[in-house]
Amino acid sequence: MAESGFTPTAAMYKVLLKAHAALGDTAAVESLLSSMRAAGEEVPPETLAALAKGYGHGGHWEAAEEALEAVLNSDTTTDMRVITVTAFVHACSRAGDLPHIVRWLQRLPSLGLVPTPRMWEIAVSTAHEAGDAAAADALWREAGGATYFGLYKVLVPPEEGASSGWTMLVDHPAQQEHAPGAALDLSTCTAGVIHTALRAEVSWLRMQPVPSVLYVYYIQTSAPDEHAIAASEAAAVMEAVGLHISAVPGTPGLFKASLPSHSSMQQ
Repeated sequence: MAESGFTPTAAMYKVLLKAHAALGDTAAVESLLSSMRAAGEEVPPETLAALAKGYGHGGHWEAAEEALEAVLNSDTTTDMRVITVTAFVHACSRAGDLPHIVRWLQRLPSLGLVPTPRMWEIAVSTAHEAGDAAAADALWREAGGATYFGLYKVLVPPEEGASSGWTMLVDHPAQQEHAPGAALDLSTCTAGVIHTALRAEVSWLRMQPVPSVLYVYYIQTSAPDEHAIAASEAAAVMEAVGLHISAVPGTPGLFKASLPSHSSMQQ
């Protein structure tokens, strides 16, 4: 490009490098990097991050990790480091490579970074997609469970004599899990997180005295005419992990859940 009189910008270099990296064309990548340096351009962390993303999306793990290491060892912001690691972890997830994800989650603290909720979510979802419930459950516990992800939300009962139902305050995390005024909000969760979170709740219910119930909120649509579909999906998932559920009247998306043994003993 330089020979033809055209000088590419830093943004163009970044796009081209990411594209060549995705193809695994290391020769083209090195050629572009040499061109940048010959033109007096520094290779900024943002460009290295683009390389890591490109190699990761193409499944070229060794090269992706080398680029990721370069970003982590560069003089860049914590945000850039987190963004790059997250992109790499997501690429591993697309390839179904859980060991790579777990290895990096374990390594990050030694590099001065703390795994984010998004990284843990990707890890749990990857294990779920692989059919490894035990690994998903272990990752869920290691992350800190529903409390860590802020999934317990404040649940306000209707006032006496009111015609409306309960109110789910989705923007107000509960101060304590399993509190009387708390519900598990799964509305924004992936399938893997939903299944894993519910299995953890089943384990908790099994240790509680009878009667013990759990309130679960699940609305993944804002369209009222689609609430029935969402309710059916929620019922299928909750019953699949062994919960007995009933919809809470007047509050679309809110369910009362218990274990069948608990339910039968209440009657």
